[in-house]
Formats: sequence, C-alpha cells, structure tokens
Amino acid sequence: MGVVRQLFGTAHWNLKPRQPERLTKFVDAAARLQVDAEWAGWAEMPRDAAEEAHGVIQELIELGPLVLTVDDVHNADHPSLQCLLYLVRRVAPSRMLLVLAGRMGSGHTMSQLFAEFVRNPACTLIRLAPLSDSAPLLGDGPGAVPSRTMGEAWLREAGGSPLLLHALASDRRGVGQKSQRAGETFRLAVQYLLDQLSEAELETAKALAILGCEATPSRLDRLTRSTSGASASHCTTLEELGLVKEFRYRSSAAAAVALDRMSPTERAAAHRRAARVVHDDGAHASVVARHLIAGGPEGGAWGRDVLRRAAQQELGNGAPHEAISWLRAAEAYPEAVERANVQVELLSAEWELNPAAAHRHLDPLLNEHRRGNLTPHNSVRLVAYLMWHGRPAEAAEILTDLGQRTDEFPMGLRMRLESGLAWFRHVYPLDSDAWYRPDEDVSERHRAAALHDPTLAPSVSAMAMLLHRQPHHALERQLLQFPRRSHTARAVLAAASAALDLQRGQYTLALAGVDQALSLIPPDAWGITVGVPLAAKILSCTALGDGDGAAACAQLPVPDAMFETLPGAHYLYARGTHHLQEGRRHAGLGDLYACRDLLAHWRVDLSDLIPWRSALAAVDRKPGRSREGGDVPAPKPSARSTTASITEAERRVATLAMHGSTNREIAVHLHLTVSTVEQHLTRVYRKLGISGRLDLSAALRM
Repeated sequence: MGVVRQLFGTAHWNLKPRQPERLTKFVDAAARLQVDAEWAGWAEMPRDAAEEAHGVIQELIELGPLVLTVDDVHNADHPSLQCLLYLVRRVAPSRMLLVLAGRMGSGHTMSQLFAEFVRNPACTLIRLAPLSDSAPLLGDGPGAVPSRTMGEAWLREAGGSPLLLHALASDRRGVGQKSQRAGETFRLAVQYLLDQLSEAELETAKALAILGCEATPSRLDRLTRSTSGASASHCTTLEELGLVKEFRYRSSAAAAVALDRMSPTERAAAHRRAARVVHDDGAHASVVARHLIAGGPEGGAWGRDVLRRAAQQELGNGAPHEAISWLRAAEAYPEAVERANVQVELLSAEWELNPAAAHRHLDPLLNEHRRGNLTPHNSVRLVAYLMWHGRPAEAAEILTDLGQRTDEFPMGLRMRLESGLAWFRHVYPLDSDAWYRPDEDVSERHRAAALHDPTLAPSVSAMAMLLHRQPHHALERQLLQFPRRSHTARAVLAAASAALDLQRGQYTLALAGVDQALSLIPPDAWGITVGVPLAAKILSCTALGDGDGAAACAQLPVPDAMFETLPGAHYLYARGTHHLQEGRRHAGLGDLYACRDLLAHWRVDLSDLIPWRSALAAVDRKPGRSREGGDVPAPKPSARSTTASITEAERRVATLAMHGSTNREIAVHLHLTVSTVEQHLTRVYRKLGISGRLDLSAALRM
C-alpha cells in the first residue's frame, strides 16, 4: 500500500474528526496483510476500509476540485493498484481528476490499468510521443540549444526523452555545446532508466550492447535464452525510453552503461555466446572474431578457424592491424600443428606493416617445416620471406622438398609453387642454375597465381617482372592490378614504378617514387630488394646533377646477401655510374666489372635494364689523373661534331631509347635484332661521350 500511504498518510487536509485516524489504521492494516503476487488477500480487506478511503475523497471534493497524480504507476504494488482502481470506478461523476502516469508494456500492473481505461468511458488513454522539438525545453538559459541543427541532433541522440535531453545539455554546457561526447550526467540518466526495467528487460538491454550492430530479435532471444518474441517487446520499451532505435542504441555512451551492468566474467561469457549465435547465422568472419576476441577462446576448432578466416579477409581489405589481432588470438588455441600454421599467417600480416619485424619468425617456422607441421601452402609462403631476408639456401631447401610432392597438390597450389620457383629464378639466379633459363619470361600463369596471394606475392611478382625485362605495358598492367594495401606492399610497388619511370628517362618522377617507397618502410627493412629503390635513386640523382644526393644514397648500408641477387646487380651498376660521374674512375670501374662478372656467372643478359657494357664503352681509354690519383676521361668532343656523326639508323634507335623503350621493344619496332640495337646504342654513347641512356635526352637535344 505504498502509493495509498503517500496519497493519504500525511493527512494535512481539512478532514472530519476521526477520518485521518481511521484512514491511517486502514493503510497500516492493509500494509501488514500477507498476500501473494495475485493479491489473494484483497478479499480479506474489510470492505468498509475501501469505502472509508472513498469517503475521504468525497469530503475533499466538497472543498473544491481535486487532482490526484501518481507517477511511475507501473511500479505500484498490487494492493495500491486495486485501491486506485476502486476509486477510478466511482469518481466519474465527481469534480475529481485522477492522473496515472506509467510505461506501457510494463507487466501485469499496466495491463490491468490499460484494460480498465479501455472499457471505462470516463477514462481517457493518452499515449505520449517523443519530443519533436527541443526549443520548448532548452530554448533559453544556460542549456539553450545553439542552433536548430544542433537541437535536432541532440533530440535524435536523446530519442525525444526530456530526461536525456536535459542530461545532454547539462554535460555540454561546460565543454562546449558542439561536443559530441556524452558526459557523466547523461550516463547517470541512462543508469536511472535502466534501473526502472524489469529483470528480463535489463537482460535484453545488455544483450543489445553485446551484439551491437548485429542485433536482431531472433539473436536477442537466443542470446538471452528468452521465449520467441520477448526481446522485441523489451526493445519496444527501450525505444519508448529514448535509448534504442530499431534494435540499436542511439548513443555509444548508453550502450557502455548497459555493459557496465555486467561483471567481466558475465560479459566474456555473453560475448562467447554471441559468437556462437552470429556464427550459426552465417555472419561475416570478422563479426564473429570480434566477439571471440572479447570473450576469449571458444572451445573447438571452429573458433580458431573463424579467427584465421577473419584475418585473411582483413588482409585482403588492407587492415593488417586487425589481422594481427585475430591471429594472435588464434595462437591461444592449443594444437601445436595448427599454431605453427597460424604463425606463418601472423608473419604475413606483420610483414605488411614492417618486414624487419617478421625476421624473428623465420628460424622457428623453418624448423616447423622440417618437422612437417606446415601445410604446403604455408611452406610456399615461407619461401618468399626467406628470399626477402637473404636466405636462398633455406628457400631452395623448401622448394626442393615441395617439388618432390607436386603431383599431390591441387592446381591452385601447383600454380603458387611455380610462382615461387619463378621468383627464385629471377631474384637468385646464382642459386637456381638447375631451374633458371635466360629466355624464360614470367608466364601469365605465374602472374595470375600472384594475384591470389594476399600478401607478399604481388610485390615480389612485380619486382620479378621488372628485373626480368617484361615490356613496360605488361608491368604497368600488373601494377594497376595489385591493390595498394599495406605500407610494405605500397612501398615495393612504388619502387617498381620508380624503376619503370627511370627506364623512360623520367628522373623527377622516379626520384619521387623512390622517396615515397623509402618513407613507407626504412631502408634497413627492405632486405635484399633494397637494391632496386637505391639503384633508382642513385641513377635519378646522377642524371639530375645531384651528386650529393646520389652519394648519400650510395653510403647507406646494404645486406651482403644482396650482392648474390639481381637487385644487387642493379645497385652495382648504379653506384658505378655515380662514381664515374664524380670522377672516381677506379671505384666506378670496379662496380661495373663486378656487375659484369655477376651477370656472366649467372649466364644472364640484361643489357637493356643493366647497360654495363654501354657504361664501360663510354669511359675514355686515354690516361689522365682522377680524384683518386688514377686516370681521368679526356675532354668530351663538342656536341655539334658528335651529333653530326650519328647515322640515321643510330638516331632512330637512340630516339626510341630516349623515350623509354627497352632494347627488345626497339628491336621489334625497327625489325632489328637485340644485338644490333645494343651495338647502335654503344656507338651512340661513344660518339656523344655519355655513359648510358640516362644522358641521352640532354645529349641529343644539344
């Protein structure tokens, strides 16, 4: 009888003698009755007690019009509700207004009231809609809405609730009204609203916060273990309170308050159940993974597999940070064999951010391969990382092991293995004599396989195409197909594009591309491939007359293993050209001869990409004194005399070379052999007194 006690217990009115005393006795007697939830004891209440309360009301009405209001009537105890209903049925002819305010759908109490108001013609049911305008509440004063647009935004966040709207205004009054962050007052308001909920409604509120954007009525029912449709009804209540719209919290701060009602253990268990619920519904792997991360490892292999699948999807979407989180969680599962394969995938994700950091995985994973714990697909992946870090012997070991089992592999895996062999041939010709064929191009099948590898393959494939004399249009097509995802992938592709610009004589573009590549990942993280961007920068700076820039680049430390690779040959040619340009004849010739000897030992002819012959031919044989105390070139002949001596055939070849065509493309265009093109260019360089095609543009325009 708590509501009746509040209405009548004060007795400050002008009542007849003994009425206050009798009413107080009535209230106390009713409060002491032991009744169950169905108020079975109401029948034991003396009928004259209820009539006594009605008599008090009638006496008050004689004094003037009477208004009785009860707020939050949905929280009223059953005896008080029955007393109120007794009055409602008898005061219709009187000068009395009884206002009962409560939430619809709040259990048995409101159901009884709703039934009475519907059938009683003296009653009016008024359903309040959310506020449609904040101006009447916050139009003036310190909490005023700064603009109509801001007022509409506040209303949306508050769900039209006056309580939440006032809380938002209070929080933003001190930090600037344009702030989008909800403060402590708002959180307290949400806490108050959650405290008004029934236990079942509160469980639904928590489940909504756990599921977030993935919430649906069916998922909420399964997560809360409710009967079908109960969660939808609870969400209607939450929507009327201004907290929820279409099964989503209007504010992340409100969702956070609901989560705070759960202990860490309860929250983790809820996330694990949510993972199973959304997984059974076929949700995206990353959605399931977020719940597994929040809840901890879920029993069975399905959780680990979901985390790995989510990581691969995130890598494909260019989000290696997320992929690393998923894979580290997958490492927590106990199976040793699967953990080893997860670590290969983790290596791939970490390489996308920082290739140097991935080095720590190589030795343990190589041992896992030797023990037979890696899948063939992950062993192929490991080959590329061993190549990158200058370990060709271990890479060859894995390729040999896998080559003996090729017949067991499906077509997709065979394509990846062939791609790995192709990269090895093009990058490490010294260690691949058994496989390398100088006239072999990177096949379309190899490039197609590269497009299906989510991490290293596109970058290495582009580099291999560049190093193995692929036509410019083919490399450009590949560069356009490869997605620009991580720092590492973008850096490698920028370096390949810069080398392509260098071949075309576009030195400024090449230099910008190299600077971009080296800003994405530092030189010490490039492994053996650092020779490609460094060579492009040294040659570009040399061609642009920036001797200091070329010298600074040439002084950067490089791994010794690089000089066993084709990137190392590029680097030697570039550094030798720079030394010659600066008058260091002995140093320049030493690098060019070293480049020549490497290519000869590998039985590789890349004179169009590494024109060491032309650079050597341009060195004047006449003795002189250099900065190193040795010979220096003789004075160059005048431009007028040298250009006049160039034949028409030589000029056609030189013009095409100046515009970026390779020797092979020039040969096809002019119907010549590659050897004839090389001879023409060598004579042109000698006549013009230049060291190679980098200087053609300036020399021919003189």
